[in-house]
Amino acid sequence: YPGAYLDRARADMPAPGRVAFVSQSGALCTSVLDWARGEGIGAVLVPLAIGLGRGAHLDHRRVAVDALEGRPGEGHATRQVGVDVFHRDGGFVDQVRALGVDHPLLQEGLQTLAEVMSAASAATRPGRVVADMSVARGLDYYTGTVYETQLVGFESWGSVAGGGRYDALASDGATTYPGVGISVGITRLVQLLIARRGLTTTRSTPSAVLVAVTDDAGRPRSAAVATALRARGIPCEVAPKADRFGKQIRYADRRGIPYVWFPGAGDDDGDQVKDIRSGAQVPAQAPTWTCPDEDLRPALRTD
Repeated sequence: YPGAYLDRARADMPAPGRVAFVSQSGALCTSVLDWARGEGIGAVLVPLAIGLGRGAHLDHRRVAVDALEGRPGEGHATRQVGVDVFHRDGGFVDQVRALGVDHPLLQEGLQTLAEVMSAASAATRPGRVVADMSVARGLDYYTGTVYETQLVGFESWGSVAGGGRYDALASDGATTYPGVGISVGITRLVQLLIARRGLTTTRSTPSAVLVAVTDDAGRPRSAAVATALRARGIPCEVAPKADRFGKQIRYADRRGIPYVWFPGAGDDDGDQVKDIRSGAQVPAQAPTWTCPDEDLRPALRTD
């Protein structure tokens, strides 16, 4: 497409034809070409290596039409069809129907999505909910409207939540129950807070205590201490290896764990716990030892 300095094709072309395919994915274009050649379908391919409708000020239907009209030796007229990507209202219905495809399921989907858009427009400010013709969630159990959400100002991060309608979400054998589900990308949201807002924590692990392991034979004792501490709401973990205590302390320090528990370290074979920040080491019993509140959980902070 010379006007946009885009290549018209990046793979072997099929037989001449009147079908133009516009996509933001070169891989998808190549796959469609392979399929078209096998089916004997002639096509003109227009691979766009950009996200249509997401900052690219190009009329993708015009790109397809120009490519068709530019084919040498073609004496036929070109018909322009297409659907805009984003709609703030129900305008997509007429555009989709203008494509000339008539199927009961398509008509049901158009009506349902139009109703959703109408209800959303009445419930919130215009433009907050848009009909995006490019959304296609890959789970085949959705039977109605699907949706994705983005954070305003951080659209480049993609969807942070999504879901859709299930007509058969659950069944007890006699009755089928529908529902609308949503999945929230907690990891993506936290990553955004870390990268853009400078969010950090006081330590990298929830554990407040590392229970040391004296030797492999003593691991069951260490595991019993950890079980007792967890039962009282004290987050802890057992050292992965029975190294020298110095190595286990350094392991805790690297992870930001403030306390190391030493089973049987006392003269009477009693346990001891060490605050590795101050160096203080005192006798302790798992059923009664109390972790200071400020060390019990990691805290959030912004630099």
